[in-house]
Amino acid sequence: MEDGAYYGESTFTATKTGMASIEVSSTDIDPMATVEFSGSGGEVETLVEDDDAGGGTTAKVNFSAVAGQKYKLITCDQVAIATGKVTVKYSSDVLTLDLPKVWVPAKESSK
Repeated sequence: MEDGAYYGESTFTATKTGMASIEVSSTDIDPMATVEFSGSGGEVETLVEDDDAGGGTTAKVNFSAVAGQKYKLITCDQVAIATGKVTVKYSSDVLTLDLPKVWVPAKESSK
């Protein structure tokens, strides 16, 4: 993520093993969605990312979730310089995300 970029992130745990889906849409920005996890050595790995697979400017990611595995959802504008409200939908039978229905990514603090 670029310094000063607007983004939002939330950690979550898969409630069971299976195919998971997360969709991020907005009328304000062109959102991207990235799902990361910590590998066995503790390194952060990008599992999947998308810009427009949900149609139009909707980001949609699908991945094989593992029960008990912690993940991180990161969402930002496609060019990471704009902010706006985003709506996050997810497969509730596999994942539990602690997010409001409409989420406004915040600006990363400058270093």
